[in-house]
Amino acid sequence: MTEDFLHFVWKYKNFDVQALQTVDGEAVQVLKAGEHNTHAGPDFLNGQVIIGDTHWAGNIELHLKTSDWQAHKHSNDPAYDNVILHVVYQHDLSETIPANRPLVVLQPYISDNTIQQYDRLQAQHQVIPCETGINRVDGFVKNNWLERMLAERLEYKANNIKMVLDRNKNDWAETAYQLTGRNFGFKVNALPFEALTQGLAHKILAKHKNNIHQIEALLYGQAGFLSELFTDAYPAGLRKEYKFLAGKYNLTPGRKSEWRFLRMRPPNFPTIRISQFAALIHKSEHLFSKILEVKDIKAALQFFDVATSAYWTEHYTFETPAETKISGRMGKESQYNLIINTVAPLLFAYGHIKNEGKYKETAMQLLEDCPKEVNNITKSSALLGFDNEHAYHSQALIHLRNEYCIKQRCLDCAIGAALLKN
Repeated sequence: MTEDFLHFVWKYKNFDVQALQTVDGEAVQVLKAGEHNTHAGPDFLNGQVIIGDTHWAGNIELHLKTSDWQAHKHSNDPAYDNVILHVVYQHDLSETIPANRPLVVLQPYISDNTIQQYDRLQAQHQVIPCETGINRVDGFVKNNWLERMLAERLEYKANNIKMVLDRNKNDWAETAYQLTGRNFGFKVNALPFEALTQGLAHKILAKHKNNIHQIEALLYGQAGFLSELFTDAYPAGLRKEYKFLAGKYNLTPGRKSEWRFLRMRPPNFPTIRISQFAALIHKSEHLFSKILEVKDIKAALQFFDVATSAYWTEHYTFETPAETKISGRMGKESQYNLIINTVAPLLFAYGHIKNEGKYKETAMQLLEDCPKEVNNITKSSALLGFDNEHAYHSQALIHLRNEYCIKQRCLDCAIGAALLKN
């Protein structure tokens, strides 16, 4: 038994409300359970109850045991002076009950079935703890909860973007550049790509926006790929260019060893991604402004329709020829991935911070227009009857799994609540 569960039971009146009495035998009618307070102070604010013939209005405090009142030192805390009702799961008789604070012991009024269902949810180790009973939950409840999950996920990402924005002293251009770079590394090379963009300011690249050779030299050099001597003209030229620019801007290169190639398909090698990222910087004079101009999925796909320099159509790494000629153009799957994880979150964050609803709407529409994501979470969720028709659903399912199911926050989840209330 946990206090969170007790809060849930009280909040939704998931007990025998008709029979409820104080320990003194007075009938209790709950008019308002109160507003659940997740901050300091009493657990439920502005509650209303009728005890006997008296109408009480004020705050309500819940504990597992009666003695917790003293253990938590509420008697000496003015914040608890307006508590009109003390609700506990067990009365351990260690507290003298003040006349002005009626006590209700809730345990006898909670059904065994409710407790057993909660215990089952907490004991499950499936992808979704409630998967054995989720078919009993109405589809309307599930779909509404997925909408909430998507909003939460975008707000969560917006908060992360806000932290990067604060670090960059409210510079949206630099923030968009860093986030886009990080996502060009996808999961495997996200961190070295992030380090690359943090060590090479967007303002420096902007000075060379018309020269793709210099942009590539700066990126490959800062990534640590130009520290050795080359025989091929392309990398040798980049190395020479970087040496000059590094001196001009006082740059210190990163370490090549940070980048991962193992167990990756060659088109995803960081050497390829860096050239594609350079092409994006080259064609987008103002990267963040271009993102703000995105209105639909077609424009978003065009934004990421970039290709490597010609050298990378015949190489995957410097001076190692590929066995077959390759396109070097970013694939559709990667473009959609960047829309889902870069464009949509940036638009939503900008709309959220600037209170511009149109950007938030565009972000959500883009996710609805992107194909569904296929991974272990979405596969297992689809088997349980969840819709996964597009990235809107996929992102919601990922958030549900990561922030609720794994953490067993069933009491905070509308689906878990529906099962317990039933």
